[in-house]
Amino acid sequence: MKAYADGWQLETGLQAYFEFYNRRRFHQALAYQTPEQVLEGAKRSTNQLGKSNTAAADR
Repeated sequence: MKAYADGWQLETGLQAYFEFYNRRRFHQALAYQTPEQVLEGAKRSTNQLGKSNTAAADR
């Protein structure tokens, strides 16, 4: 565990860790994708569902 001199260093260290964990670290449980990649895929799927529902309602 790392010791931080003050709260600002702690915040900076946590931000760097979360950046690594969510954007650069591949997760086995997520089919070797990053959490960010999974989230973006879910957003795209949701947008596609919304578009198809809108198109069906327009008919």
